[in-house]
Amino acid sequence: MGAVRQVNNEGTMQDILAHLERLRDVAECERILVKKCELFDRLAAHLTQLACEVEQAILEKGKKVGE
Repeated sequence: MGAVRQVNNEGTMQDILAHLERLRDVAECERILVKKCELFDRLAAHLTQLACEVEQAILEKGKKVGE
């Protein structure tokens, strides 16, 4: 009976270790997600600014052509 008990304990320990590894993976994904969100926020702001600058350049060029 001791051998069966040992196998069960080892199996349980392996399950616990697998769950711990998954928890670490989730924590890492969460950390990466936050950084990616920050990056995409900065990219969105930059692209919005570029779009505004292009729009302004088009409007100015249109005014010069109309003069």
